[in-house]
Amino acid sequence: DSYSSKFRSGIDDVMALYDFDYHPVQQHHIKLGGSYIWHQFRPEVQTLHSSWIEEGEITHNNSRTGDNPNRSHEVALYADDDMTLGERWQLNAGLRGVMYGVKGKSYPGIEPRLSASYLWTRGLHAKASYTQMHQYVHQLTTSLISMPTDLWVSVTKDFRPMSAQQWAVGLAC
Repeated sequence: DSYSSKFRSGIDDVMALYDFDYHPVQQHHIKLGGSYIWHQFRPEVQTLHSSWIEEGEITHNNSRTGDNPNRSHEVALYADDDMTLGERWQLNAGLRGVMYGVKGKSYPGIEPRLSASYLWTRGLHAKASYTQMHQYVHQLTTSLISMPTDLWVSVTKDFRPMSAQQWAVGLAC
């Protein structure tokens, strides 16, 4: 008699990306771009195989459960300007627009980004930044470390994307 079991949970991504850099003047470094990601989630796929001898004949049994992939699409466009303002100021301002679609439901998002750096003395910078982000893909885990049984899931029509704002202030040498 033999028995085997295999558990799989994962995500497959196919991505197309385009980035463009532009320097209209020395004080500006402009970045523009876009991306498309096709996600295919495969949560909780289990394959079972067993074989045994019964009345002199070998019998095999194979089964597969949970092979029900979920697909989604993510489209994003962004613009970013890295600016030098005089000898002491650096400023970076950007905006990213994203559209996430899954099973007929779309989730648009705007993600502004802003950071500034001031040179106080040679080698000492004061910095501040702000960004807003959206999360459309989540890893579900039952332990403190990543395990093969962790699940990757997409937002759905019932489970909305998470959103976060981050503020940071500090000194850098």
